[in-house]
Amino acid sequence: MSPTSRSPSFDRDSYHNSKASWAYNWASVPGGTIPKGLNFFPMLWGGSSSFTNDWAKNAQAAIDSGSTHLLL
Repeated sequence: MSPTSRSPSFDRDSYHNSKASWAYNWASVPGGTIPKGLNFFPMLWGGSSSFTNDWAKNAQAAIDSGSTHLLL
């Protein structure tokens, strides 16, 4: 990511009329449909099992869908 990259957190409305190319939502899955042209970056928000149990599977699914970064 460049120092000038922009991204709203993904809440289904924040990307409209933005110049963002990627989004996150503090989770490892998008929780909705990511608009075309917007790259979702999954986030591992904490160390509890509620965050880590499915992290590897969800991170790989994001990579397989075109994500280029993981947020830790």
